Amino acid sequence: MQSLTHAYMVLNLVRGDGLNRKQENDLILGSIIPDISELGWGKEKHTHRSGWDFLKAHPNYPDFSLGMITHGESPQGLDYYTHRSVTGYLARKKKKVLEIIRRYPECWAGLNEDAAVHKIIEFSVESLIGEKNKWLIRKVNNAFRSRYVRRPVQSFSKFSKVNPNLCYALDNEHLQGWFKSFKNTPTAAALWLNLISWRKLKGLPTDSLWNKLRLYLRFSYFYVLNILTPKQRYIRMFTEVKQYLRKDYLKFLDKVEKKLIKTKIEVYTYAKEHGKEDDSAKRSFQQFWHRSREKIRGRVARLRHRQYR
Repeated sequence: MQSLTHAYMVLNLVRGDGLNRKQENDLILGSIIPDISELGWGKEKHTHRSGWDFLKAHPNYPDFSLGMITHGESPQGLDYYTHRSVTGYLARKKKKVLEIIRRYPECWAGLNEDAAVHKIIEFSVESLIGEKNKWLIRKVNNAFRSRYVRRPVQSFSKFSKVNPNLCYALDNEHLQGWFKSFKNTPTAAALWLNLISWRKLKGLPTDSLWNKLRLYLRFSYFYVLNILTPKQRYIRMFTEVKQYLRKDYLKFLDKVEKKLIKTKIEVYTYAKEHGKEDDSAKRSFQQFWHRSREKIRGRVARLRHRQYR
């Protein structure tokens, strides 16, 4: 599933548990960040199959760890119940969705049928979640902008052997635009069109100035082409798929959520027994207060100096 769907499910899982804003931000980041493996930033075995290993290595981050575990394939998280070959959500919806998208072959050109069904179902569920829960888009963007999530993300970077600057790449307008694109069907369809075009640029060489220039020119060409391309067919395809999925996608998420209650209890029990109290937010506030107090004292001293000159 896509980012908002993972965040929506894990927030429902802890609803009523009294988590503060920092804990919620850690939870959201943990539930979304495993998908960086799709960007080539890490291996799936580290992002989708090692949530418990991360918790054992970093028991002070139970919320972030719970997000990772509920996202992944092993132990069984949302992706496991979505991707299972026979009884998974994608397998159960494939036949009907395939009938719909075959009427719009130009909307998934370059993808085989299995990949197209997989991505379009996930995109459609993401759009259903986003258009019904605008608050979730704001909460996810706020989590990505929070400076307090840097410590667990840095620990995740070391654990998963990905770029150590990952935490500084979270707060950017492109990611915020990505999440906002799922607020309605037209914006989700436009994002889908861009992704189909970007796939055509994947793997192009960038080893020389000329190749970089070619990549830039082709990117500019597709960008302008996508703006000019009529999107009615794309919107119609996603509208039909969403209409089919609308009746029971929440039931599926509720079933997965109930299966993960035991996992939640195990995660927080382990963290309580093996972790230490995380006082990073308290220390950050103390540092902020100390710096502010020194600045005020300095300004008062300068004003007094000017007064008695």
